[in-house]
Order: sequence, then structure tokens, then C-alpha cells
Amino acid sequence: MREYLLTRIKSRYVGLVVLTLLSTKAILAQTTFTKSAASFGLDFGQPKDGGHAWSDFDNDGDLDVLVLENNNSQNIKSFLMRNNGNNTFTNVQATLVPGMLGDWAERQAVWEDINNEGKLDFIINSSGNNNARKAIQIFI
Repeated sequence: MREYLLTRIKSRYVGLVVLTLLSTKAILAQTTFTKSAASFGLDFGQPKDGGHAWSDFDNDGDLDVLVLENNNSQNIKSFLMRNNGNNTFTNVQATLVPGMLGDWAERQAVWEDINNEGKLDFIINSSGNNNARKAIQIFI
């Protein structure tokens, strides 16, 4: 009988501890966000209607981002943004992937080591809705 009571008391305490932890999680959760793309150098000053994919392509420990744009008046539709390590980003698309097309309607990208050589590659898909537009671009 005594063991039964001790087990029941311990179970009740475990339940209280779990309940306390769950309620604390809700209190500590971030509930508001502030737009801060400009402070990171990621606000391109034009309508954004594309996708993005985050990766550490240069293996420096900071996340870099590939930003795809669909709706701007320039011929630049994709931005390969290297993280400078100080909360700012620099577009390195022209020097690292000059063959990236200035096509529109790019929607998604994914990073992966496609050819297993130890470096990240990426794939972009776009509408490909006429002969001039490529539906998939692969950069190795």
C-alpha cells in the first residue's frame, strides 16, 4: 500500500512538472516579429514574388541565402546572398554564378550536393512557359 501511495504521489509531481514546463514554454515563445530585411541587406526595394533557400554554401558557419524574384523591372531575378558574418549580406551572384538566367517566375530552389564532390549545388525551378524560359536550372 505504501509503495502504491509513493508511486501515485510521484506521478502527480511529474504531471505538475510537465504542466509547469509546458506553460513556461508558452510564456517564453516569441509572439511578435518585426520586418528587418533592410537592416540585413536583404530588402531589394522592389516587389518580391519568388522563393528562397538557405544554406551555408561557403562553409564559414553562417547561413547564406538564395533569393528568387519574379516581379521586378530589372533583368536581375535571382540573388545569391553571402552572409558577411556581421548580420549583413552581399550579392555574389554575378561572380559565383554568372550563368544564372535573368528569367522570371522562379519559384523554388533547393541546395544539395548533387554530384557528391563535397560542395553544395542548387537547383532552381521556374515556370518554363515558353521556349525562351528554362523550367529547371541546375548549378554545380
